[in-house]
Amino acid sequence: MSCFASRPASIESLDYQFTSRYDIVEEIGIGGSGVVYKVVNEEGRIFAAKVIAKDRLRPQALLKTRQWGLNTYGLSKTKDGAVIVPTEAYILRRLNHGGTIGFVELLACESFFYLIMEFHGRSWASTLDSLPPSPPATPPWRQLDLTGCPISPTGVHLPSTITPPSFVSSSPKTSNLRAPLMRRSSSDLFDAIEVVRRFSEPAARYIFHQIVATVCDLAQVGIRHNDLKDENIVLDERLQVKLIDFGSAILWDTSKPAPLQSGRFCGTSSFASPEAFSPETPYDGEAAEVWALGVILCLLLTGSHPFARPEDARFGFLARFKVPISPLAYDCIRKCLTVDSKRRIRLHDLLNHPWILEN
Repeated sequence: MSCFASRPASIESLDYQFTSRYDIVEEIGIGGSGVVYKVVNEEGRIFAAKVIAKDRLRPQALLKTRQWGLNTYGLSKTKDGAVIVPTEAYILRRLNHGGTIGFVELLACESFFYLIMEFHGRSWASTLDSLPPSPPATPPWRQLDLTGCPISPTGVHLPSTITPPSFVSSSPKTSNLRAPLMRRSSSDLFDAIEVVRRFSEPAARYIFHQIVATVCDLAQVGIRHNDLKDENIVLDERLQVKLIDFGSAILWDTSKPAPLQSGRFCGTSSFASPEAFSPETPYDGEAAEVWALGVILCLLLTGSHPFARPEDARFGFLARFKVPISPLAYDCIRKCLTVDSKRRIRLHDLLNHPWILEN
């Protein structure tokens, strides 16, 4: 079934509780279970609204909780008083972290969940010179109960006195732009790379450090994103980064070892590690995240995927890069994209790699 089956048949099919409070500005993303809109409330504040089709959600993407305590209109309830919510909404509600998109509220009706979130970033579906920066209207984050889920950022919040480095690479200006994009307006890293072609090493380092630090923090509190890719990272003109789309994320009790992954792979194949394609063999989810980070770093620095063909990833045959990168940057990519997951660099070692720490 096409992913477009998850798009509502019409605006009129959406619940009045949602449409009476938010006006849809434009569609900014679509996936297997829902569509994301840029919306504005009656006060003129901008948000992102993910409309999730209930009949497209996998059982693993739902969670029963008795600790919701917010508006439960439209939410299914169990006999013991618990409510059923998307795991993504549960995770975002518990987090109060500068590297992840902020939770605002969750609404529901018979057919859809409506996950209202902070809107972050600028539209990259244009040349850098034709659109002035549009600062996001960030809603106030609720200070939520983080019992059992302490978040202590490790470098995500960069000092405001630091000026982000120039994000356009040093290649000739004619190579920094491509033909007009045939995609919807988006503030994700995919569109940013489409526009700037590739980032300079200082800018790539600035972005990548934020991503790795956030993934490290999530792991410390028992959360694994499980679908890291350029389309699930939004950034603004100051290169401040936030992770989005926790629809494939998993949770675990940090008093116990992190669980191995098994079963059908639900992420994005072009960012998947070789071991993820053997569902009969459990694999290390953290190592798989590191592989995806290596693909992201290559895209940041070169504008292209590290493997010319899908089968090359199985053997770790990196494509010949068409642009020069420093030896340390190449070492960082290579250590992330090591085929043997036991020899692949660990997540916290990656955060301390010399290239990331370089000034």
